[in-house]
Amino acid sequence: MKITGQKLFAIFVTVIFVGPLLGLFFQNPSITGAVNYVDVIGGFKDTNKTAIYENESLVIWFFGTTTCEYCTWEKQVLTDVLTNFEKVTLKDYYLDSEYDMTYKISAFEISMFQEYNPKGYVPLLIIGNKYFKVGSGETNGYANEKQYLTQLISNLILNNDILQ
Repeated sequence: MKITGQKLFAIFVTVIFVGPLLGLFFQNPSITGAVNYVDVIGGFKDTNKTAIYENESLVIWFFGTTTCEYCTWEKQVLTDVLTNFEKVTLKDYYLDSEYDMTYKISAFEISMFQEYNPKGYVPLLIIGNKYFKVGSGETNGYANEKQYLTQLISNLILNNDILQ
């Protein structure tokens, strides 16, 4: 059976939005969000995992929607911060974009979204698979959010011999 873009998009939406509801009936930590992550700064949490780098570049994932004002705010701060870094790759996905959900996103990225964000909220920002935050940092204020992002990204770059 051939899966068209629309069918794949429908499957993704089902996995992202119906999957978390299953957590109400099953006590799997990856579904219910029962995993305990360590708070770092500005609402970011430490996954206790090794950071991910591709082609000598730290990878950052941004998940949002095109109509979410909080997503727009967070993406702008992130974009402003990234102008100061050369060895960073931004992978941004808009959950309401059929193109992004059909052609851009991988199964690994879908699993990360579900692991760190079992309720499916946006925005979701994942820095190197080491730090993540659900929701925008708007309540932190622009200057603080920029500082937090810069600190976390710098930490991962400075602790990686390849990126120095």
